[in-house]
Amino acid sequence: MPVKTSHLSRLRWKRCYVLLAFGSFGTNFGYTPSIEVSNWYKYFRTAERGFLDFDLSTLPANSPIISATLKLWVDTIDTKLFNYPPNSLYFKRCIQPWQENTVTWNNQILANDYQASAIPCSTIQSKAYLNVNVANQLKHWSYVPGERFGFMMQFEEENHALSWASIASSDNPFASHHPKLTVKYYYADIIPNGPMNLCTGGNVAFTTNVGPYTYKWYKNGVAIAGANSNTYTATTAGDYFVMLTDAAGCAVSSIVRKVTMNAAPIVNLTPSGVINYCSGDTVVLSADSLPGYTFQWKKNNVNIAGATSRTYKVTQSGTFSVKVTSSCGPFSIDSVVCNKKFNPSGSYYQ
Repeated sequence: MPVKTSHLSRLRWKRCYVLLAFGSFGTNFGYTPSIEVSNWYKYFRTAERGFLDFDLSTLPANSPIISATLKLWVDTIDTKLFNYPPNSLYFKRCIQPWQENTVTWNNQILANDYQASAIPCSTIQSKAYLNVNVANQLKHWSYVPGERFGFMMQFEEENHALSWASIASSDNPFASHHPKLTVKYYYADIIPNGPMNLCTGGNVAFTTNVGPYTYKWYKNGVAIAGANSNTYTATTAGDYFVMLTDAAGCAVSSIVRKVTMNAAPIVNLTPSGVINYCSGDTVVLSADSLPGYTFQWKKNNVNIAGATSRTYKVTQSGTFSVKVTSSCGPFSIDSVVCNKKFNPSGSYYQ
């Protein structure tokens, strides 16, 4: 099977920590240069937990995970054991969505002990990188993509064994210290040969890996009859992906590619004011716009030289329209009749 390695750093960045301390239960600590994790170390009966999330949208659902490593820069780690057992830093799988600028100790989300990674504090060093094996968490997120909510970091023992870890976040001034997630997995390519926003009658061809595989293409989650080669040409809108299966029965899916149809939309003209305007006033006509549109304004069905932006300032009477050209060809929109009224001569004083 084809193998791919993804290095994730600043895609969907969410990271913060929450503090259990008098006066800080409802305080948010998002957008900080470090993620703090501690238990009774800083203050009496004070605990801190860290949260970290990555954008896994490039990881296709049901991809077999080979390995996954979370790389963190530990600025400081310290433990005061006294008479308590050694402590460990846990990396748990969050089971609820959260936002870095709103989560606090009072509303912090839940995390699952199942599939957690534990690192003994005695093996963690200050001013050094920490590599954490998080393959179990990534396997879960691969097969249950709806639960990709990131990690929660906390110490195993939060009531004793006074421990503290300060870990660089994505806001740390040193980019090399930002958290990184490296995922190695079996995958299937799905490469389009052109734009996936199609005009009526258009198409886009997808290709995937060539090899000793069987192929099955899907549209909107339903297998496409007869689509069993390493290429497929889409002519209608939908969500497309391909599944590869090797001789041993191992199967992998590609990411989903969305194809849309760009039928000529109705574009409207909007005047900035009344279209029956007085001499000295102005009216600006505006046309709806999308990326890639070009414009040609007309007066009484005759091109106006140089009038090629999405707006046009009217200074005379007439019937104004605009011809809009997109990747799907030219089309015209509704016209607007503007009448310029001249002020009567003379003045009247009461």
